[in-house]
Amino acid sequence: MAKANITQYSATPSSNADINDINISENCPASGLNNAIRELMAHLKNVDTGSQALTALSVTGAVTSGTIKISDGGTIGSASDTDAMAISSNGVVTFSQTTVGAGGMDLLLSSTISSAVAQFDISSTHFTSTHDDYYLHYTLDPVTDNVSLTARVFVSGSAVTGSVYQYEHILHGGSGGKTSNGDTVFHLTHDGMGNVAGEGASGQIIIKNVNNTAFPLTISGTINKSNTSGNHNATTFGGSLDVSEKGSVVNGFRLFMSSGNLATGNIKLYGLRS
Repeated sequence: MAKANITQYSATPSSNADINDINISENCPASGLNNAIRELMAHLKNVDTGSQALTALSVTGAVTSGTIKISDGGTIGSASDTDAMAISSNGVVTFSQTTVGAGGMDLLLSSTISSAVAQFDISSTHFTSTHDDYYLHYTLDPVTDNVSLTARVFVSGSAVTGSVYQYEHILHGGSGGKTSNGDTVFHLTHDGMGNVAGEGASGQIIIKNVNNTAFPLTISGTINKSNTSGNHNATTFGGSLDVSEKGSVVNGFRLFMSSGNLATGNIKLYGLRS
C-alpha cells in the first residue's frame, strides 16, 4: 500500500519502500529521489498545519500553543488518569476528581433526610485539618410545631454541651432580637417554625476557625422559614464559642430541633479553600 501520509510510515526502516508510490527501495532510480524528498516535505507540512492528524503525540518538554483543541466529548488527563477533565461539544467542562488549589470550594457532603431522625451529625470524616472554614447549606422540616433549629459542635469526637455558645439574631421585618452569652446550644432561628411540610428552615452557615487555636469557632448566616401561622420570617445571625474555647479544635457539627425530630431535609457541606 502506498504510504500517502506520515501515519502510514513504518518504524521498521526496511518497510518504507515508497513515499506516496515514489520508489525509495534499495537500488531505486536516482531520478525519483528529488520527488520523494518533496513528497516527504509535503507530508510534514500537513502535520504542521494540522490537516494530517497524528496517531499519538508524546512530548517530554513544554508545549506552547495559542489554541489547544480536542474532539467533542474528548478528555484531558495524565498517564495514570486519562479522563481527569472532559469537555463537551458546547464547552461544558467536567472534572472526574475533586479540584484543588487556591480559592474555591470542595463539596464534602451531600445528604438527604427522608425519614425522621433526632439529629443530623457531620463527623470528623468531613471536618478535618484540610479546611479551616466551611459553608453549610441546609433545608430542614421539623416533626413538632413551634420549634427552633439549634446546633452544637464536637470536640475530640464528643458533642460540647457546656454553656459556651454565644449568639445574636436579627429578625427582618420584626421587632426585637435574641441573644445569649452562655447558652448550651446555638439557636439558629429567632422564634418557632411551623411543622407543615415546607414551613421548615432553609439557610446557610459559614463556619470559621475549625482548626484555628488563636480564635474560637464562629458561625454566621441567614435563614428563611415559616412560623406557626405560615408567615415567612427571615433571620440573620452570628455566633461564637466562648473565647475560653479558642484552643479547641472542632471536628463535628450537629443540627437538631429544640424539641422533637427532624422530619425531612437536605444538607450539603463545602470546605472553603484558603
